[in-house]
Amino acid sequence: MIEPNEHGVYQPAETLALPNPRPGWKGGPLAEIDLIELPDGWRSAFGAMLASSGRGEPLTARPPAYATREEAIQGGIDKLRRWLATSNEAQAPVVGRWLDTLIPDQPDLFGAAA
Repeated sequence: MIEPNEHGVYQPAETLALPNPRPGWKGGPLAEIDLIELPDGWRSAFGAMLASSGRGEPLTARPPAYATREEAIQGGIDKLRRWLATSNEAQAPVVGRWLDTLIPDQPDLFGAAA
């Protein structure tokens, strides 16, 4: 069974990350979406660190719970886009383009049947 730490924060089961393209960069990614599936549904949390601003949130059991992994990813995308809309950082469009790649326009209709 998956258990949170003493503060109610879970370790992600999966992290979708946009690496920082800066040559020689040893720090964290420009943006990431953490995912975990709990008994009552999927959860997501996002983090981003641009040149002079950043934002992140813990991965907890708080609502909303999503029925599918894809819905949880979309929830993370939506939260990250809302934050990016307030940013005038040069990397914001790079993060936005990365977010566009996370959910395909046409889902794989036959992948679930394979």
